[in-house]
Amino acid sequence: MSQTGDASEAVEARAQGAGQTLRFGPFRIDVEARTLHRGAARIEIQRKPLEVLIYLAEAAPRLVTREELLGLFWSRAVNDEALTRCVSTIRKLLGDEGQPPEYIETHRAQGYRFAAPVSVDGRPHAAGAGLSRRARRNKLIVLALALAALVVLSFVGFLGSGGSDRLIDRLAVLPIAVPPDSDPWLAEALTDDLMQAVATIEGITVVSSRGLPADIAPPDAGRRLGVEALLLARLDRVENGSRLRAQLLGTADSSLLWSAAVESGEPLSGPAQIGQLSRALAQRLRPMLQLSPPRRQVDPAAYRRYLEGRYHLAQRSAAGLEAAGVAFGAALERQPDYPAALAGAAMSWLLRPLYGATPPRDAVPSARAYAERALAVEAGNSYARAVLGVIAMQYDWDWQRAEALLVEAVTLNPNNATAQQWLGEYYCYREQESRCRERLAMALELDPLSPVLSMQQASVYLFAGKYDRAVELYRLAIAAHPEYALARYSLGLAHAGLGEWEAAIDAYESALPSLGLAIVGGPLVYALASAGDTAGARQVLARMESLAADRFVPPSKFAVAWLGLGDRARALESFETALEARDDRLVYFAVDVHTRELLADPDFAGLARRIGFGDGPTDRP
Repeated sequence: MSQTGDASEAVEARAQGAGQTLRFGPFRIDVEARTLHRGAARIEIQRKPLEVLIYLAEAAPRLVTREELLGLFWSRAVNDEALTRCVSTIRKLLGDEGQPPEYIETHRAQGYRFAAPVSVDGRPHAAGAGLSRRARRNKLIVLALALAALVVLSFVGFLGSGGSDRLIDRLAVLPIAVPPDSDPWLAEALTDDLMQAVATIEGITVVSSRGLPADIAPPDAGRRLGVEALLLARLDRVENGSRLRAQLLGTADSSLLWSAAVESGEPLSGPAQIGQLSRALAQRLRPMLQLSPPRRQVDPAAYRRYLEGRYHLAQRSAAGLEAAGVAFGAALERQPDYPAALAGAAMSWLLRPLYGATPPRDAVPSARAYAERALAVEAGNSYARAVLGVIAMQYDWDWQRAEALLVEAVTLNPNNATAQQWLGEYYCYREQESRCRERLAMALELDPLSPVLSMQQASVYLFAGKYDRAVELYRLAIAAHPEYALARYSLGLAHAGLGEWEAAIDAYESALPSLGLAIVGGPLVYALASAGDTAGARQVLARMESLAADRFVPPSKFAVAWLGLGDRARALESFETALEARDDRLVYFAVDVHTRELLADPDFAGLARRIGFGDGPTDRP
């Protein structure tokens, strides 16, 4: 019998026994509950990394090949980079990133070996192997039976189920259909609550379906979003209450995998009833899951204003951010300890300098205060933690603290695409290209239709100085999201890196109506001057100076303009002004096409060191 066959039989025998506890170092895994602890503290870990960790620990000290792991734990064809990312996630959570590693050894082009001593239920571990595919499917069958029993006994009942032994790691919750005369916010609120409830299932990644056509076929949706299943739901009114019906469809063949309904004995008049109904449905979907503790009671009027704020925040414009701040503030007037509204207010203030006309010194203190209030109410709020990480990065220039906070944010909620994005950007600014690419790819997996995350896949190469590849990917992002002006602006930066000034000017001018002179002006002046149009460059600079008399224009944009015009003294002066203003664009200094070469310039090196550049880690080739 093969080595893998021996391992599978050993695990089949183990799976039929009572629950097991694996221990190594300070860590403990409850195999049946699928939980990981360090001492008394539980470590949040997604299901896929936990399954791989259990398998490696049970296989110790055997070398487990990459092919074996891919075959066991990935149900569809994937690039083996998915396995690399998975093991990287495990190492981060275990703090196993030193050399030599304490727990997981990498054997190049072969696989992985768990190196630490392992005990099982207090006894030294005899070499075995991880959970086999057949054992995992058998366990899912048991769960499915429990699921049916719970639904029949507890709620309206099981409405029909298509049997399947497929494994689902990623699913998308589609917008929920509601009665036509419902409040306009109800569909979004219920969809959002259901997504959050399902995301608490250990190991399930919930992918955003934003921007997906309403009539798209499940196989097409699966390919676009990279998910194995779609959760469709419809809200109906029943006597004295509401009924939420749901179906889980497989994206491979549109087959019905599961269906159920839950009822609320009262109308959905506010967040408490909405949250109760969505959590009830999530419990039916996974009877063995460990959901987050029930949410605190939220005032219905505060909840409505919070929904308004979230809508405006998503617009990513100066007017939208201002409206978001007003709406979140109104929610907090009704309920001052509402953590989601506090985190939303923090984010709206954080983004104002980037998209609007608010100086960082006016906006960031408010963002910090709101984030700290959110964490005082809810210590595990991933979004508030991420906001503080960005503040530490682009306002305090405390890079070590920024990384720690952003890592905490994604550890608290691995499904937080925004936190994953910001951590990736951190690594980009620190010239750690491979880590940057990894995090931004994770963010895109969580929100595949996001225009900003589509664009950021190209920004990895822009920041690494690989401008040809950046141009290719920016063009793909623009083709997918032609309305997203920031991608056209970024394409101009990539052309500037190649010295293709006319192409850069065309890209900047196409983005100018949407983004405005405060964002586009400096690089446009640089490109015009570099193309030999000094008169045109000075005309744009004069318009920037006129604009700055009425509103905030980042001083770093003037510094770039002066660099393009060859006035180094005025450029240095503008950079000093940017330092005083805490200009958030200074985080780009080491990777921006206009400034990256200034790190080695004696006139600018001292300035770069004050921002925290010049001696940081890098994996730039």
